[in-house]
Amino acid sequence: MATRLQKFLAQAGVSSRRQAEDLIKSGAVSVNGQPVTALGTTIDPSADRVELNGRRVYIEKPIYRLLLKPRACLATLQPTGAARPTLRRYLREPEPGLQVVAPLD
Repeated sequence: MATRLQKFLAQAGVSSRRQAEDLIKSGAVSVNGQPVTALGTTIDPSADRVELNGRRVYIEKPIYRLLLKPRACLATLQPTGAARPTLRRYLREPEPGLQVVAPLD
């Protein structure tokens, strides 16, 4: 499935789409060993090799975790100062990039 190069870079967590456009214009991005400077270039992420400053860029598949939290627990990892516990109590070392989705009660 074809996707725009700047969108691919943003999804890979390299930069925002606007910053990715600047990286492309500067010649820091290459596709299949060829430098790309044209905005709007499309790639096939499953077939093309994308590099930024010589390092391969990947999109990692998301990992989903389900935690059935206790009723009194707040659905956040941030300290709140409240007397109620947060998810930090149950997830001592959360994975990088973990995002909490509050339950839909």
